[in-house]
Amino acid sequence: MKKEFLQFLLLAGFLFFSGLQCALFAQTSTSAQSGNYNEGSTWVGGNVPAQGNNIIIKNGHTVTLDVAGKDVHDITIEAGAVFDNVNFDLRIQKASGNPTYRNDGVHKSSGGNLILYNNYFTRIRGTGNSIINFNVRDYGIQVLYDCQLTISGNLQHHINYTYASMTLIDNTEGGTLTINGNIIPQPDKAISITNGVFDFQGTTYVGNITVNGDVYLNSLDSWWAGTACGLANEGGLFYISGDLILGGGFSLVQNNQPNAEFTIAGDLLGPGLGDWEAFFISSGLLKFGGDVFPPTQNGNLVVDATSTVEYFGNAAQTIFTPWDDSFEDGPYNNLIINNSSEAGLNLSTDITVNNILTLNNGLVNLGDKNLILGDAATISGTPSQNSMIIATGTGELRKRFGSVGSFSFPVGDNDGEAEYAPVTVSFSGGTFANGLVSVNLKNLAYPGAGINHVKRYWNLSSSGISDYIFDLTFQYNESDVEGDESQIVCYRVEPTEEIFDPANTTLHVLTATNVTEFGTFTGKTQPNTNPPFAFNVTGGGEYCKDEPGIEVGLDNSEADAFYTLYRNNIPILSNVQGSGAAFSFGLQTAGIYTVEGTNSAGTNLMNGSAEVTEIMPLIVGVSITSDQNNVCHGTTVTFTASPENGGTPSYQWYKNEDAVGANQTNFSYIPGNGDQVQVVMTSSLTCVTGNPASSNVIAMTVNPNLPASVSISATQNSVCQGNSVSLTAFP
Repeated sequence: MKKEFLQFLLLAGFLFFSGLQCALFAQTSTSAQSGNYNEGSTWVGGNVPAQGNNIIIKNGHTVTLDVAGKDVHDITIEAGAVFDNVNFDLRIQKASGNPTYRNDGVHKSSGGNLILYNNYFTRIRGTGNSIINFNVRDYGIQVLYDCQLTISGNLQHHINYTYASMTLIDNTEGGTLTINGNIIPQPDKAISITNGVFDFQGTTYVGNITVNGDVYLNSLDSWWAGTACGLANEGGLFYISGDLILGGGFSLVQNNQPNAEFTIAGDLLGPGLGDWEAFFISSGLLKFGGDVFPPTQNGNLVVDATSTVEYFGNAAQTIFTPWDDSFEDGPYNNLIINNSSEAGLNLSTDITVNNILTLNNGLVNLGDKNLILGDAATISGTPSQNSMIIATGTGELRKRFGSVGSFSFPVGDNDGEAEYAPVTVSFSGGTFANGLVSVNLKNLAYPGAGINHVKRYWNLSSSGISDYIFDLTFQYNESDVEGDESQIVCYRVEPTEEIFDPANTTLHVLTATNVTEFGTFTGKTQPNTNPPFAFNVTGGGEYCKDEPGIEVGLDNSEADAFYTLYRNNIPILSNVQGSGAAFSFGLQTAGIYTVEGTNSAGTNLMNGSAEVTEIMPLIVGVSITSDQNNVCHGTTVTFTASPENGGTPSYQWYKNEDAVGANQTNFSYIPGNGDQVQVVMTSSLTCVTGNPASSNVIAMTVNPNLPASVSISATQNSVCQGNSVSLTAFP
């Protein structure tokens, strides 16, 4: 689009129409009691209001519209009064002067509409609640300075009216209007809305329009016919809780004055990419709670040198790239970050802020984009882990310098947990030609930082500055510290190495003074001036074949040294960092082991060596014998175990597979015939095979005992009855 056309469009502004006033006189009908509109008893004098009469609904009365097709001129609903349209439309027609709608009570309907006058504005005032749709014909509403009205319905086009462009709301007198509904034009109608400030009799009335819904602004394709639609906020307050949807055909919104405030809690949406562009031009405070012209929509945000833009959403937002007043990609003047979501904000492209960047709440994720702060730009708000610039990608936070000075870059990371790690650059000398300093950082230890270090490093670069000298301050978190913080110093590791000041362990700050080169900075252990001390090699010994080996280590180590383990003079483990105490290289197999230690000052051979030998395992075995077998019943038998490679063995005797006996070489008992005796031996040796071992089995033969034979003799064989005989037994 050509710049000349855009300038013409802005100069054209909004079209406002004035109508002729009729000289007719309107009669006034006042309610006498509650009742139906079309009943004479409802009205003073007993007459139903004639078409075009003024009507007044008095305090305490409820008047119900009970017929269709009624026209009125002025409407007054007093405090405490109710006017109920039910399902019928009520139309305002001009009789004398411009019609006025005043509601200090309640005006409601179940489906009927209030149809406004069609040849000029309907003036509105009052403090009541109009729970009804306002249908606009060719003209809309003029909000008077003392108006504080609430419309709890839609403000919408009425059908079948011919003006292609009209003013929907004129609030140039500074009234207050709340619409609890949507502003909806017909698809083929272009509308304009004006909100402003009005000084009257020494009092300033600030226009305040609140729409608790969506606002649709249509325009027609024929811009040369004067049909561009728009919304002008001329110094007042304009709030939309929903979306502001701009149609094609050069829809235009202006937040014109530096003291104008415009809030869109929803999205700012435009026409499709194939349609004419929509424009939002702001000189005042502009607040976005949602998206601004998503990529599939054809819209432009134009901000000037007095503007402030705030992003205050509670979900992820994208910071839109604005145009300046030359309709080229330009900077934000003031930018406020106030996003309460965990996702924070992203940049659509590189973004520039020339004046004040306010960090009230929220994380700005740079990704691969750059956020550029002008020479005069400052940081306001409360930068912290909840309100900062996430600069861990390839994008950078950049600050322009026109002369010596100091600036704190409010950067940090959000790698699992948000951590604030700002950098302050303070120039004490240099030559500046559109100077620029750029910063990003990484939330990890710089490679090879040693045992004591800060798990973070910062990348700083510059352009347009020469012969400079500066100081740096890096804030890190206590959780960033690995090892002994008191051993850490500020260190530039790229492109050339240079050591600066020790870390402040109380404030967790690194400082570098009188710096003459940008690069990558971190905190790590100050290097040694001597090679590593020669500690003793430990470990070694024998291990059994098929086992993993024997430990080899050092009896002490230095935390900033790296050790290499050699087997038979061949390195097998390299760059093993010391722990500041004894440590092990792990289990090693057969060979002779030596160790070298290396630090920034050189390499040193450790004392001694460790020899590891592999040995073959011994076969474990056991056999048993008995002192007798084939024995008589009741005979005690002793069994004896003979071990092989048992060391100091342990035994378990078994009789018929039942465990018996004590842990001894011998086992004695009285066997039964057929008993089977065996022993299991466990060797105490370490390099053995077949452990535990089972012996041979001895089966016992036990014979039963035979009865003995006896003979006897008598002193006589034949005796008389009653005589005694002596018997003698002989074995």
